Amino acid sequence: MANKTISMSKIRQIIKLYSQRMGKKRIGTRLSISKNTVKLYIDAYHRLQRPWDELSLLTDFELNKLFNPVKEVISTNKLQDVFDFFPAMEKQLRKRGMTIAIQYRKFLEEHPDTYKESRFYFYYRQYCKRSKSSMHIEHTPGDKAYIDFAGVNLPYVDTDTGEIKQAEIFVAILGWSQFAYVEAMLSQSNEEFITACENALLYFDGVPSALMLII
Repeated sequence: MANKTISMSKIRQIIKLYSQRMGKKRIGTRLSISKNTVKLYIDAYHRLQRPWDELSLLTDFELNKLFNPVKEVISTNKLQDVFDFFPAMEKQLRKRGMTIAIQYRKFLEEHPDTYKESRFYFYYRQYCKRSKSSMHIEHTPGDKAYIDFAGVNLPYVDTDTGEIKQAEIFVAILGWSQFAYVEAMLSQSNEEFITACENALLYFDGVPSALMLII
């Protein structure tokens, strides 16, 4: 749930350990909670001006009422931390081999009391809907073909030597019909690139007004 923060059991442990003069950072490490979260509960504990011996006798319901405003703040902060992380995460996702799962593990190291992975994915989808507007491009038949090498290589086995090599993937797509041509090439050399373009035009059985290299 989006409003779930930490259990009352952990709140009790925070106050108890703090009353035993344990430092905030050490408490956070022991309970797998961020130092900032520990600080919020300890600050609330000071505002209550009631000793731990007295608070420890309260039921979870009574204790929850005392700390409920803090839990609401933490819930808001957790969500803000997630959305603040997404812009930098998007830049990292452009790198080859980078995944959302890897980024989540990195975020989890910095915010151990954050949301579960499924909720993290959910908020990232929400972020993408908010931040990414789609641009509509008008195409006319036979106008342009867009060409480039894909960012990911595909391995293949050289049948003569048994060596595993990496094939460069050439892609050409017609703007209006979205009709695509894909070919595995030995390299991204000029010769291979020209050959791939020729093969694409033969496959399309026609020549567009322009070939647009995607940069």
